Amino acid sequence: MRSHEHTRDLLRGTALRLIGYHSRLKPHREQHKSRSANHRFVHISEVRHTGDALVPLFGSDLRGGLDVMLVWGQPTAEALIARVRQDPGHNALLVAYFGTMPSAHRAALAVQCVGGRPLVVLDDAALAYLAAHGNQLLDPAMRVLLPFSAVNPYVSEKRGRVPEEMFFGRSDELASVVNPTGNQVVFGGRGLGKSALLKEAGRKFTAEARTGHVSLVLSLDSAFTGTNAPSETVWTTIGRRLAELGVLTVPRRLGADAAISYDRVLSGINAWLKDDHGRRLLIMLDEADGFFEADSPRFTQTRLLRDLTSATDDGVKVVFAGLHSVQRYATIAVNNPFSHLSQHPRPIGPLRPQDAADLLIKPLSLLGYRFTEPALVHRILGHCSYQPFLLQMFAHRLVRAMHARRREGLSGPPWDIGRADVELVQSDNELRRSITSAFHDTLRLDSRYNVIGNVVAHHAHHHGIDAHLSQAQLRDECIYWWAEGFQDLDPDQFRAYLTEMEGLGVLAPDMRRGWHLRSANALSMIGALEDVEAQLQNVASREVTERLTAMEIRHRSAVTHSHCPLTAAQIADVLPGRGNAARVVIGTRATGIDRVVAGLQEIAGMTGWIMPRVAKRSDFLAELVGGEPGTSRVVVSDLTVKTPVAESCLQTLDSALTRVPTGAGVTRTAVVVAGPGQAELWATVLADGDEADVHAVPLRRFTPSGLRAWALDQDGVFSGDAALEQLQRVTGGWPLLVDRLAVLLAGGTAASAALRSISDELGTQEGAADFVASAGLAPGMPLRAPFAAVVGYMGDEGLSTEDLQAAVEEVAREPFGGAVETVRALRALQVLSAASSGLYCVEPVLRACWERAGQ
Repeated sequence: MRSHEHTRDLLRGTALRLIGYHSRLKPHREQHKSRSANHRFVHISEVRHTGDALVPLFGSDLRGGLDVMLVWGQPTAEALIARVRQDPGHNALLVAYFGTMPSAHRAALAVQCVGGRPLVVLDDAALAYLAAHGNQLLDPAMRVLLPFSAVNPYVSEKRGRVPEEMFFGRSDELASVVNPTGNQVVFGGRGLGKSALLKEAGRKFTAEARTGHVSLVLSLDSAFTGTNAPSETVWTTIGRRLAELGVLTVPRRLGADAAISYDRVLSGINAWLKDDHGRRLLIMLDEADGFFEADSPRFTQTRLLRDLTSATDDGVKVVFAGLHSVQRYATIAVNNPFSHLSQHPRPIGPLRPQDAADLLIKPLSLLGYRFTEPALVHRILGHCSYQPFLLQMFAHRLVRAMHARRREGLSGPPWDIGRADVELVQSDNELRRSITSAFHDTLRLDSRYNVIGNVVAHHAHHHGIDAHLSQAQLRDECIYWWAEGFQDLDPDQFRAYLTEMEGLGVLAPDMRRGWHLRSANALSMIGALEDVEAQLQNVASREVTERLTAMEIRHRSAVTHSHCPLTAAQIADVLPGRGNAARVVIGTRATGIDRVVAGLQEIAGMTGWIMPRVAKRSDFLAELVGGEPGTSRVVVSDLTVKTPVAESCLQTLDSALTRVPTGAGVTRTAVVVAGPGQAELWATVLADGDEADVHAVPLRRFTPSGLRAWALDQDGVFSGDAALEQLQRVTGGWPLLVDRLAVLLAGGTAASAALRSISDELGTQEGAADFVASAGLAPGMPLRAPFAAVVGYMGDEGLSTEDLQAAVEEVAREPFGGAVETVRALRALQVLSAASSGLYCVEPVLRACWERAGQ
């Protein structure tokens, strides 16, 4: 028998290196632990490994320290485990078994170690094999030893930390986050792996240059969600963490609760970078939704964070991650910092099929488990919707069940995973509750998400999982169940919700057939038919979720004093940045239809889009199929300029839909601009069975949130609720009146005088009549008579949708046809306002002008 001292030296200097571990320190005998003539515990510090650990317990979880048990006398598996249990420790244990463990004992070891301390046993036979074939790497050693262990490498719960060994796939997303010029915004639903992605990106970033690269992941959830914390506190959060990492020096005179400013953070980072030109910093801000909401609508701190890159000569990159709010903000690339942060924000969705299969199969095979048929793998992937955290939770329970079966006499390794084993895990009530809860967490992000998801699920229960709903059908169903929440959403606003739910991994679109749930498992996670119906029947008690103020922001022109008639959300819809698309922007002079083209030209120039000049129809037709690969192009036909006949308008729409580029990588967005003179085109795009590939974008009045954001651009002349209420009362939020007000203010007129000027102009019969005409209600216009009928029918409390339809039924005429279509067109004109009661009334400024003009 070798001496103990020689044994420790041998283990440290030779055996450890043969299996991929190495340390410059000698093993430390742990005197407080049990020992005998035949076993002893030692601890080795500052352990590193060469090669991949494959499982976290013998890799990243070691955190530089390895527990080793030295064993002599070739004990049986049962005796060996009995000695292991004498040590109260729970860390992974490497057992150095001096001698060769018989195959029967090793098979028994695989059974005896179930439920105990995680361990692997290295005997002389394994050591000899690895000396010849292991290349002094850890991964070959783990492949040899792990099948006879009872390790479970999978994460057992959704919020669990995902170790680097259990991170699979996402190679493109990782590269994008780490790359200095890659995306700076990532978003996705709960549990899809955003936080794990950021942590893995940080590890890769620091591994590129261990002494020069520093990364940090900060969750902003507790600091901003549900709090009234000002957005500038983000610098204190960042500064404290940078101080912990040695990047920033915080003076001792600053107390633990003292605020740290942007200037201090910037100067500290620049000083740190100056000391070593090879240094780089990656700051990743997770759960940033609350921060963006606190920082809107001006985004002052977001801009400063964005500009850290240029302020530090490319020494810093900032990445934002979050849920639906981050997705919304990142898609409105106008008048905010996101146009420079990321033109195409990176969605984090389910894993690719091969990556999902690797996450399931590879760790299981390391443990000696294999599936009896490929169909079982596909069954699990489908059950978990290819979502990484669901696969982790499922596989954790599957490993636990398979370990338990070893005690029942299952022979191996390898051990076969059969259909009954998979079905056992699928029936696990705890797992089912976890899966369902996680999915409902995403639906509960917004009350409208919950209704939309349950409406689609309700349809699937009745018509099958492959049944689709068109956007119009889905919107009508949502209004049926929750009119208060949906009836005031224009088609483009409703479409934005559907797109967000696609990004969150709930819905999937079919360009020709409509919308459906992403998978059959999504239906099971939402619930059985009775659960869905209960959700829908109780929806009336929900509060309407307010759309983010930033979605209503309008770009302020650098050339004139006006604001773009399209909101930031509408710009994101009109300029989607992917594939070929067609949009029809409809509106009146009162809502800014005459300024759409100029607004798009200015925004295209800011955001890198190409907008070719279109002077005549032939230009439009040529540009629809032209262009270069990889460019973002918007081709606009303004039908309000020459007012072509109805047939020509419809041909323009057909060309926008059917004439698409044929060159590889060449795409474009076609935009047709139509005013009230193109009523036939309005009727087509607003029809019930709306075309799958074209969407109407009605110009809207400023909402109260939109007016508040507009007022911020007016140097504080409308500060306070009373001033904003007066602004709303005088202008009604009509863009035409708001722009007139902006011109007066820019000319030096005081706010009160400017408002009085607008009011006085509308107070004359001529001014009132002109405004009525600008709203698309001039004599001879097809919607004038229906509007008059509504005004005559309108009571003090307002009218329901059914009452509106009854009011216009006798006067509805072509091209809008029936009462339903006519009411929809009146809503697109913006002449109706929805009250919180769910009833509609005529917009007050327009009604006053209508009556004053003697209409």
